Amino acid sequence: MSAAEDVARDLLARTSGRITTARLTALSALLSLGRAATHTDLHRQAPDMDRVSLYRALDWLAEQGLASRITDADGVWRYEASVPGADHHHPHFQCSRCHQTTCIEIEGGLTVRLPAGFTQEKIEVLVKGLCRTCSLVSVPLGKTTKARRPA
Repeated sequence: MSAAEDVARDLLARTSGRITTARLTALSALLSLGRAATHTDLHRQAPDMDRVSLYRALDWLAEQGLASRITDADGVWRYEASVPGADHHHPHFQCSRCHQTTCIEIEGGLTVRLPAGFTQEKIEVLVKGLCRTCSLVSVPLGKTTKARRPA
């Protein structure tokens, strides 16, 4: 058993739900990747897993606070492992070329002042640009024929 599986099993044991193979596999994959990943990215990590089972497992993990679900600039859901009760209000960076999404920090924190009577449920901030790898590529953005996705 890998370290990610050990951590995933421990986190799942703290919930009131069952530790199913789908939940364990999905959470282990999220922990192993260490970045926001699409359903397709996660299915590549666990190709033997049924796609519908993976969707259900990811939804359950998000409901339990074991995964955070964010929407990228293209409207695609991305998931990342999270700790229940932890504040997941931080921005993400999405590369305009390879589309990889990464958690980033804001110096001084993120403060939002809402009008009276409004209740905050979630903050989604997405910063777009070029990641370190894509910044080194000399082809101007928009001149590529097809974006490469990271392996």
